[in-house]
Amino acid sequence: ERLGIGPSAPVVTPAGLVGRVVTVAGDYLRVQLITDRASSVGAMVERSRRQGIVRGAGGGLLSFDYVPRQSDVRAGDRVVTAGIDGVYPRGLPIGTVSEVSAGDDLFHRIRVLPAVDLGRLDQVYVLAFESLPEELQEPSLATP
Repeated sequence: ERLGIGPSAPVVTPAGLVGRVVTVAGDYLRVQLITDRASSVGAMVERSRRQGIVRGAGGGLLSFDYVPRQSDVRAGDRVVTAGIDGVYPRGLPIGTVSEVSAGDDLFHRIRVLPAVDLGRLDQVYVLAFESLPEELQEPSLATP
């Protein structure tokens, strides 16, 4: 750890969530972007408070998974961190719903456009955020 920054520290810009720290080496940090296919973020629709998991979907987009089909989710809805995964504090902007379609029998198929244009990053902030104790984290959302 350097300057109190360790693995899993959230990385943000004023526009929203970028990712999380995965490695600290001297003055350098390696960051996993939210668009990485191996990334997952506990998220919610700001308007309806419906929760799910945002994952990298390739092509600079995100998928919002495990949102029940009976949930009210619309294109244009803002998606923010839910604060339930033990990594990210609640309320950080993730992106905007760009498409909602029928998925399988249980869940919507939702695409999200990231709030941050990751191709134009210049500066980021690393948050000193104390995560939830492991015993309080939801097992399916715990960071690998």
